[in-house]
Amino acid sequence: MFGYISTVWLTLAAFLGTPTGPEHTATLSTTTPVACQIKIDTEGSRKVITAIARAQDTPKAGHFLLEIEKTGTNTMKTRQGGDFAVQAGETLSLATVKMNMSAADALKGTLSLNWDGGSASCPLN
Repeated sequence: MFGYISTVWLTLAAFLGTPTGPEHTATLSTTTPVACQIKIDTEGSRKVITAIARAQDTPKAGHFLLEIEKTGTNTMKTRQGGDFAVQAGETLSLATVKMNMSAADALKGTLSLNWDGGSASCPLN
């Protein structure tokens, strides 16, 4: 079961095909009580995908679901979910996925946050 997993290490037989540094960041508008973000960085031969939540003015608690799909030379899907509690003004890392990719590979995914009285979603395309 993928629920309540905070870190998954995925190793695929491929080399990283892009330069070092932050490459993709999907951010939801900060007009919601909790903003979400999917951040992608490079670490050695891996992509590091991090799901982030940030409470604006009031603490919030709820559930998150991170879904990532890799297509190209190999196909892979991962789902991570669990509970979160974030204080006002706090930025919280919810989940991290690490994987190798070739230049022919692509990523897409969604981070969904649900709390009492609201929800937010961040796509990664």
